[in-house]
Order: sequence, then structure tokens, then C-alpha cells
Amino acid sequence: MNQFRQPTAGEIANPAMFALKDIMKRVPCEVVQNTGVGPHLEIPGREILGPRPGLTLSYMKYNGDYALADSGGAMIYRGHAEGAIAKAQAGLHQLLGVPRLDCHYCNVDTEIISGAMLYSGRPDLQRKIMYRCPKCLAYVGSHDKTRMPLGTVARAPLRKLRKQCHEAFDRIWKREGLSRSDAYAWLADSMGIPVAACHIAMFDEEQCRLAIELSKRFAA
Repeated sequence: MNQFRQPTAGEIANPAMFALKDIMKRVPCEVVQNTGVGPHLEIPGREILGPRPGLTLSYMKYNGDYALADSGGAMIYRGHAEGAIAKAQAGLHQLLGVPRLDCHYCNVDTEIISGAMLYSGRPDLQRKIMYRCPKCLAYVGSHDKTRMPLGTVARAPLRKLRKQCHEAFDRIWKREGLSRSDAYAWLADSMGIPVAACHIAMFDEEQCRLAIELSKRFAA
């Protein structure tokens, strides 16, 4: 399977003229053709970030419209940029069979993007699916096999706290002789929450701070 790489604005002819480069920030895609008349992008489908086509997106220079077509070439949208993004995102959700995920900060639907759009220097993360808020840019990763979100989206401060929480909590089951499931059962009981809700990727800032303090006490 080919390595996916999100295109740069420089790979789009006359990027200052084509607002398509802005769409590239919100839809995973790669350039498959650029004739100079208008770039032709491929939006991956079920084999996300792989060679099998899902949708195609083109910018029509002569009238400024965007055209979105299915893998068979049938046009399914023609119009403005926001409409093309919405249609492409709806197509990605359907092709992948994943649910909608709300941003708890902005109360809007998150968008599916690729890891390449966040980690240009990390080939190991470029094929991963991410859920990102189009407004505040909070994001969360997904399970490799199911593409389901790992938890709730997080802005930079919460992502930092979740990382610290993992570091403190992981010491319990890696160094203190508990199994991972037993450690989570202890943490859930200590925090007063159901085991099913005890996942660090679902914690908010307050829960992270509490889990860090409890884990440090346990390992002291």
C-alpha cells in the first residue's frame, strides 16, 4: 500500500488563485492530477489513505466552483467550498462507517482528517485517522482497526494533561504489579466513576488532575 502524503499548497498550480489549498486543511486528500487548468485531488475511501479511490475533488478555474465525484466519476456535488467540504466529510463518514463526534468545546461536528495533516514529520502517524474540530482545532486520534475515536477531542492544554496522566497512571500497572484492567478498576473506584467511563482519552482537565494526584499517591 502506498504511503499517504498530504499535498502542500505549492503542489497546486497558482495556489494564491486556488482556494482549494484551504480545503486541503480540512479534507484528507492527495494530488493525482494537475493539468494547469485545475488540480484533481483524491479523497481516500474505505481503505483510508491507501490507493483505492473514495471520492475525487476538483476546482474549476473557469467559474470558481468545486466539483465532487464518487469513485465511478459521477458528480455528486458542484458549488462553493463549504458545501464541498461538508459533502466530502459526509462521504468519508459513510465510507468508513464511523459515527459523528461532537466537539465539546464548540458544540459542532468534528471533521475526519489524516495524521499527515497534523504530523508532517511523522510517517508512523500519517496514515492514522483523526477527528478535529473545524473551529477550535481540538482533535483526538482513533483506533487503528475500527477508526472509532479514542475519546473526546482535546485542545493543547488538555492533550498535555492527558499525556501526564498516562505517565503517572501507567506506573501503577507497569511497576506496581497490577494488571492494566485492575489498575483501571482501582482508578474508576477512586474517582467515583463507572469503569466504562474511566479512559484517559475521555477525561477533562479536572479529571486528569485528580487521576494524576491519585496515581502519584498510589505509587508513592
